[in-house]
Amino acid sequence: MFKIRKIDIANEKEARFQIEKIGSDQGGIASMFRKTMTLNLKIYNLKLPQAHILKQEMLAIGGDTAVNRAVLVGGVERSDVLIMGTLKQYYELCRRLLRQPFSMKKLSEEIRQILSNINKEKFVWKIRDREIEIGERTLIMGVVNVTPDSFSDGGLYTDKEKAFKHAINLYQEGADILDIGGESTRPFAEPVSAEEEITRVVPVIEMIKNYNKDIIVSVDTYKSETAKKALEAGADIVNDISGLNFDENMKKVVAEKRAGIILMHTRGKPQEMQKDTEYEDFMGEVIESLSNSINKAVEAGIERERIVIDPGIGFGKKFEHNLYILKKLKEFSIFGLPILIGPSRKSFLGKITGKEAHERDDETMVSVGIGIISGAHIVRVHEVKRMRDAVKVADAIRNADIY
Repeated sequence: MFKIRKIDIANEKEARFQIEKIGSDQGGIASMFRKTMTLNLKIYNLKLPQAHILKQEMLAIGGDTAVNRAVLVGGVERSDVLIMGTLKQYYELCRRLLRQPFSMKKLSEEIRQILSNINKEKFVWKIRDREIEIGERTLIMGVVNVTPDSFSDGGLYTDKEKAFKHAINLYQEGADILDIGGESTRPFAEPVSAEEEITRVVPVIEMIKNYNKDIIVSVDTYKSETAKKALEAGADIVNDISGLNFDENMKKVVAEKRAGIILMHTRGKPQEMQKDTEYEDFMGEVIESLSNSINKAVEAGIERERIVIDPGIGFGKKFEHNLYILKKLKEFSIFGLPILIGPSRKSFLGKITGKEAHERDDETMVSVGIGIISGAHIVRVHEVKRMRDAVKVADAIRNADIY
């Protein structure tokens, strides 16, 4: 009696295993494994001839494309295109586009790069003169707010001695990175001057580095002056919520100091970001903004290996947007860069359970676990000890392998 089951194939290794288990020879495996993995890519704003070529080439090799209905009769000059096919068809498409006009060779190269990026599982993050391996396990970034008005723990660690002790406690509990912030970036928070921010964060960074110079320290700032002083004090990473968009000098400081950089997506500064949460194409617009930030960094001389991206949960986004980011995090894999998420104790969790910020660690554990399964490589959290166990469980599930 025959039976049927659905096979969920996530990567090349699983594809090869399933075909080999059937009893196919190596030649068959090599020719078929890419047929098991399907992919949808959306390409924006193509000219009419480009859309025609894509549709014709994909249909010729058994795939398909969705285009604006007016493309067929020449009723539009441009169209977005949704390509649907297997990995095998995509590689054949790239080969075919190389001989086509209308800049299709460039499009072929970009698609091929995306195919390479989405299968990338391990990374080396360069920070100053060090390299951190990312991918085997999820890294934990512990939050140290040296501010009187943070949404989660404002006022608890404004004293530098208390902030230092809290930081070391997070490190001893398992934090891989300590993120030191001197200005609250919660919605509608009032900004502070660079001078005040420097006064808050630099002494704490110096104390941490004097305690143990090997502790990896990030400074949470969008101000180049603060970043410069923090890096001179020993910080290794700049966590810029603006994605290099608020301070033109930031990219120069990061490039010169050879620091690691976290590029986050937001819409406007904290005091205004929640006033503009309407998107025509939410994920498309966030991805485009991050792409622009990455290009700014690279053009300024910052190596791609020094960049981590953060989709910016809670920054210029509605409740539903934050949930959707966690659900669809793998879409950010097109950049081939490590992904950081920061859902810790945020208001979208409180909207679900009704709890206050300091009571949301259980909710944070769930969101962190889901984020890791969805593709996160670094998680930024306030409470490290319990989060460490949640990360271990999520990593074990993500890395589960019976092949």
